[in-house]
Amino acid sequence: MALPREQENTDISEPLASLPLRNDENEEIFEERNAIPQERKRKRPKLYSRRVRNTLTLLFGVCWIVPAVCLMYLDISGYVVGAAIGCRSCRINPNLANASRNEQAQDKRNHNILGALQLLAKLLEAWFIFAAGSLAYNYAIRLAKKGVLPVSMLTVHAEFLNLPYMRNLMGRTIGVMKEGSSETRSHHSRENSQIFESSAAHDLVPQHIGPGSSASSINRLTPLQARRNRLQLYVFVFCMVFLCLLANLMNPALAILILPQLQFKTINLQQTSIFQQLFSSSSPNYEAGDFRPLPGCSAAQIAGGLYNCTSLVYGTSLDGLLSSGSSSYWQVQARHANYLPAVSQEMNISFSFNTSTSAAGSSLIWTPSRQVLRNLSSDLQNYKDVIASASTDKHFHYNATRAYPDSSLFAQSTQAKLLRYGPVYGTSSACHLFNVIRIPDGQNREIRCYPTLGRSYTKCIQSGSGYPQNSNWPGSSANLTLEAYIAATAGVLKLANTTISIYSTPKARYFQQDENGNSCASSSPPSCGNWDDIFSKGQPNFDIGDGNDASARAQNQLTFEYGLTAANDGNNTMVWCDTHLWLGFSNYILDLNPLYSTLNLVEIDVPTETLSGDTSIPLHPDWMLAAWSANREDSRATGDIVGLNHPSASQVITGLNTFANPPFNDTLAFAPLHIYSVAQGLSFVPFSSIDDPAASNNKGGVVLFSSASVQLWQYSASAATSIIALVVITLGILVVLLRTIFYLERSRTPTELIIDALRSHRAIPPTVAAQIDQKSGEPLRVNWTPRPDKKQMSPDMKVRPGHRRTSSSFMFHYPSDEPSPGIEQPGQQGDESSQEDVHGARAGARPLALLPSPMEEV
Repeated sequence: MALPREQENTDISEPLASLPLRNDENEEIFEERNAIPQERKRKRPKLYSRRVRNTLTLLFGVCWIVPAVCLMYLDISGYVVGAAIGCRSCRINPNLANASRNEQAQDKRNHNILGALQLLAKLLEAWFIFAAGSLAYNYAIRLAKKGVLPVSMLTVHAEFLNLPYMRNLMGRTIGVMKEGSSETRSHHSRENSQIFESSAAHDLVPQHIGPGSSASSINRLTPLQARRNRLQLYVFVFCMVFLCLLANLMNPALAILILPQLQFKTINLQQTSIFQQLFSSSSPNYEAGDFRPLPGCSAAQIAGGLYNCTSLVYGTSLDGLLSSGSSSYWQVQARHANYLPAVSQEMNISFSFNTSTSAAGSSLIWTPSRQVLRNLSSDLQNYKDVIASASTDKHFHYNATRAYPDSSLFAQSTQAKLLRYGPVYGTSSACHLFNVIRIPDGQNREIRCYPTLGRSYTKCIQSGSGYPQNSNWPGSSANLTLEAYIAATAGVLKLANTTISIYSTPKARYFQQDENGNSCASSSPPSCGNWDDIFSKGQPNFDIGDGNDASARAQNQLTFEYGLTAANDGNNTMVWCDTHLWLGFSNYILDLNPLYSTLNLVEIDVPTETLSGDTSIPLHPDWMLAAWSANREDSRATGDIVGLNHPSASQVITGLNTFANPPFNDTLAFAPLHIYSVAQGLSFVPFSSIDDPAASNNKGGVVLFSSASVQLWQYSASAATSIIALVVITLGILVVLLRTIFYLERSRTPTELIIDALRSHRAIPPTVAAQIDQKSGEPLRVNWTPRPDKKQMSPDMKVRPGHRRTSSSFMFHYPSDEPSPGIEQPGQQGDESSQEDVHGARAGARPLALLPSPMEEV
């Protein structure tokens, strides 16, 4: 069947993109005009159904923004889910006997919900890919309408998720950009460039292949058009690469934002208090709050030194500490166990001592302040009140206060921690079995020197009222007696009373000993020099053992003398302890995990301050009397007696004699008991602070802050990965909005694209075009004419050395038509397979020529 003349004169090399690509409504109108009148009424309702379908498809893509914005809001606002995911009413109850079983059931429920949220993230990713693919398709269609898009990119909307495909496309694009304006380009360079010079319409249009026509007759672009098209394709390729990366990052980004995190959240933060003064150098004061209120204690009693009124509360506390220390020692001896620290109590809090060892090997005991522990106990009571109210009332509402504004979150947490930052007191002590050397130095003046055995120094202090005291130092001493529980009898080692003398001095001087343990203080007479000059000058620096410098230990001295019983054998009748005290600041942490919080044991971090003379603190000896609940009496030289009703006294006597006598001679039997008694007195020392709303910005003082940490399920955008996820979701929202703005075309399959091309160029009669099924292409059939092999080419065909052009054509067959004259049929060059296909095909045929494809490797 011959083509009409007007069709023969039509420039069918005109790009497909230059012809109007029909949208859905135009497509229906086109079909309706070519349909028979009886079918027009039947086709009309499809036009409206297609509009409804397009509208729903458009809304389906836009609605992705709603869950995306919700996820961003949840993470940016830090929305709190609670103690369990999907269960806002779930509460923790530390008093339950089966708390562990409840926690396991809750963990299983949380695991199931987290899995469901991950599936939801995958659905949202597929939803976004639908919108991104639609945007890629519409972008490609707009380039095709301008005659810019190569056929190799016609289906990029279906392949933009394929990373190897995008890598190959990006690589070729970068290769073309590197070529620039070079005139001596290689064969592969020309192939790369042709990708951006050929449009989809030039690559895929029905062409007349007849006598005198060839592929070279197709119109080529001008240099200006080629540069413009190339620039547009550069932008297109980079946009597709961007969509590829964004779509592949969307799933992890959605998973990060959609899954709540089990994390600790800081609440009730108070930073308005600044440390002001420590009252360690003065005697105990009732008004300072250290002994108020206590049963049987009044302000007059504390001011008069009658500290035995504290016996019911703190006397028994010391009994427990020393009994625990002695018990642990005998566990070490009998069971080869480890020595464990003792535990004491202050209100609702129990505490122990932080034992640390410095890098030089010096052992330190850090003691908490009972004033801070009482404040922490108030925080604990607030926590218990909230938990108790929430466990009995599902509609619990917390009335916030200034000190506890966020305590309602306790009821939504899986566990909580209370935190206070305050002063702690460090203690370093070394006890020695040696007699004291007493050197008179004038009226009411005496130098007391203490040699050491196994150490390289002798320590000397000034004692007596005849020494001028520093205005900031209340230099004094105190005495007390520990009562023995068994009297001594002849021939048998029995325990007797032991006296304790405590000397608190502003400074001490250390002298080095020779190989025989002698120093200038042990010679007769002493050869150290003028004592006033010695104490007025600085301390020479040398190592006094365990990495300790003498200059750092020479200030704020505390010396203890323990008198041994008369039944002790040998010449050594005294144990003396060299004790140093330091001030530090540390975190008090109370972990309220319901599985093991019944003890309410507070933890103390090790302070980071450097131990030196500047951080050492003085201690009035009356604090040690208060530790033993002993009164300060001037009439008795040996001081008040700690009676038999206190086990602490007998524990110290037993430990002291175990240390001084064989077969043990073990310092571990006594040294911890001494340190515990010192720590007991230190823990009483109060301090003052001032309130300053701008305390957090104060760089000159120490801010004493308090807070709480609750572990709960919460959305958060504080992590770096969450910030990246928010950026990815934001870009995804912009993509969906662009897709909504540019949405005019529905996606077409390659079959539909070919059929549209055949219809637009009238390569088939309208009657046949109206019968073609848009999805399957029936009743069209296609045959491919392969390019001839090099050996089968006629001699007049020109082939460049090392290069063969790829030329092929497709033959579309349709029924009830004869081949047009002048159309070259496949198989006329002796190809038997092609000839057989042509004769076996239906009558009608039209060729679709494909230009040489630079994408093919030859």
